Amino acid sequence: MTKKTLLFVDDDPEYLGLLKETLRGSEPNWTVVCADSGDAAVAELEKQTFDAVVADYQMPEMDGAQFLEKTQEIQPSAVRLLISGCLSEEDVIRLALPVHQCFSKPLDMERFRRTVQRIGALRDLLASDVLRRLVAQCSQIPTIPTLYLELAKELKSPTTTLESIENVIRKDPAVAAKILQLVNSGFFALGRRVESLVDAINFVGVQIIKALTLTLPVFSRFDGIRIQDYSPSAIWEHCWRTAILARRIAEEEGQSRAGAEEAFIAGLLHDLGKIVLAANLPALCRETSVLMTKQKISMHEAERQIFGCDHAMIGAYLLGLWGIDEPVVEAAAFHNQPLEAPSNRFGTLAAVHVANALDHAFREAQPDRFKDNLDLAYVMSIGMAARIEPWQKAGIAVFQQSKEASGQ
Repeated sequence: MTKKTLLFVDDDPEYLGLLKETLRGSEPNWTVVCADSGDAAVAELEKQTFDAVVADYQMPEMDGAQFLEKTQEIQPSAVRLLISGCLSEEDVIRLALPVHQCFSKPLDMERFRRTVQRIGALRDLLASDVLRRLVAQCSQIPTIPTLYLELAKELKSPTTTLESIENVIRKDPAVAAKILQLVNSGFFALGRRVESLVDAINFVGVQIIKALTLTLPVFSRFDGIRIQDYSPSAIWEHCWRTAILARRIAEEEGQSRAGAEEAFIAGLLHDLGKIVLAANLPALCRETSVLMTKQKISMHEAERQIFGCDHAMIGAYLLGLWGIDEPVVEAAAFHNQPLEAPSNRFGTLAAVHVANALDHAFREAQPDRFKDNLDLAYVMSIGMAARIEPWQKAGIAVFQQSKEASGQ
């Protein structure tokens, strides 16, 4: 891992010392610089480049949010982290743009250390200045939905129940209704209609429900976009089917329930980058569609010509900032070009790559194109060439199951 530079801003020198010593021992590849005020930290930003900036929210004269707004202006590619106590709803709205991730006080040092490690690994994985600048300059960046954060907090409670989980989800009636609709779709083929969220949670599992509370609000926020090849509704439908197929492929390969759920989550999130591009750079998205048709190339190839990077890398970068698990980030980053990924065995990336290829082939009514959609060199590299035909049969079964359940 290449060396990274981190800036801490807090008006408590004792606290700064503790943080610096903690990271010095656990993260030797990070250089830590400390500043005891927003003004002092701005001076540091003007002297050198930082990979990440960490600010305390409650500081005199210039609070953490104000400082991170200045950071966004001076060094837009820096990852911006905030340490705070309880945040009000107004605070959450205010912080949505300048802050990539929040940490509560007292700071969980182990969680923070893991986050620092992940950011470093992600920066190495997605080490493209073009990508970082592109994401940093986007004004409409999806943020983690409040509902998802509330549900994550509830799931950590030792007293949580299915009913308490249901109560959290019902705070957003639109999401609650959509979850019931999806769980009752033919792809799950539960055998009977599910009428309550408690039953839905019980049937499909907490992690899948949690993933839906993350993705549904993000996609619905951009419903009004009308761009060929970048329609949020079409992207969502593809991600939903890819998630179902990825879970099935993971199960076919004997993955644990947790592994299958992780594949489902990665399938839901794998094309998030398309939403970012459509919301912020619609004219260039239209150019991408024209280039695809003119040169008869794939979307990610056209995007690399137009943007300098593709939607997969943009989505992965955002997911990494959100703190999503690394296998999901890796699947998002490399689902189109898995041979570029560092992993060399069947896992979440492979399940999503296969599922993505299956859905494109079957939705275009050309099931025989499934093999053409696969990166065969990658499939061979992970020793799974003999599994191509069983994967195709599994895909056929999923789509047939859906049609039968929906009465088609």
